[in-house]
Amino acid sequence: MDLIRKILREYDDEEEISILDKEMFPEKVYQKIFRIFDKHIESNPNFIFDFLEGLNLFDEDIRSEDLESNIIYKYLTEHKDRPNSHIKITFIPSEMSTFFCDDDGDYDIQSIARSYFRFEYDYDVHYDCYDFEEYYFDKIDKVNVDTMREKYIHESFGDEPNEEEFKEFVAEEFGSDIGCAAGDAQHSADIDLLHSDFENGIIDYLSNFNGSLQNQTDKEGNKGDSVEYVGYVELGDLASSPEFKEILHAELTHGYPNFTTIFDSIINDEHEGGAQYNYFLPEDCISIDTYKHFRYGGAGDVDWGFFNEILLDRINNY
Repeated sequence: MDLIRKILREYDDEEEISILDKEMFPEKVYQKIFRIFDKHIESNPNFIFDFLEGLNLFDEDIRSEDLESNIIYKYLTEHKDRPNSHIKITFIPSEMSTFFCDDDGDYDIQSIARSYFRFEYDYDVHYDCYDFEEYYFDKIDKVNVDTMREKYIHESFGDEPNEEEFKEFVAEEFGSDIGCAAGDAQHSADIDLLHSDFENGIIDYLSNFNGSLQNQTDKEGNKGDSVEYVGYVELGDLASSPEFKEILHAELTHGYPNFTTIFDSIINDEHEGGAQYNYFLPEDCISIDTYKHFRYGGAGDVDWGFFNEILLDRINNY
């Protein structure tokens, strides 16, 4: 112990070398501590902090947070045989929504995205019925054609229509229903496309975390009524962030944190523009094409199966 203290006292506060990079212990001391970490780190990343808190490192000339942050940083960046250890990271709707650009005050994209991820959206947009177009005949399935044909036969007292007569009947009697079904189906397609852009934007923006959007679940595993992004970060990757050293040391000054707390601080700095450079998050926010989505409609590809479901409901009420 006297030898360790002697080495520690050689530490110079004014040296340009970072505290976390210094050789503050003999190699055999590092390795002994690292082997203890190795036994627990894979299943419990925060064992590191629990162990160091119990170890109660102290030297009259050196602060404990200097010693502890030095050990942690060297373990994560220099210990070649370290087992992989991941922390689970989560972004909830209110956090995900802030990753979207919100330059256009006419639409408030962040608010719309937040409502979607919470499944609380109600866009209150009314789509007028479309005018009947002849090409809709090609989109009507056999079930609907047979239903309309039966109605024609019933109204014509059993006469079987020829094709031209039947089309005239459909256009006259069901043209409004067909146009309204087409409008409703287009509305649904446009909303689906907007939601798809929200989801794909988040997945791409957070691609460094190899995660996915999932239904929120409580402690009992019950699914909630909103979605969150769940991913994972390996501790070595976390330590590679240029913000890690400073945040780790600062956190240890105030107590014993966990790696999720450190990750959250790094992400906050990157998102708010306070980081040296962004290691995890892209520099640019997620851009949604408001012109495509909100100017005229018709951006989404109509699901003609859904169109036929709507149409069947309408003609059955004829």
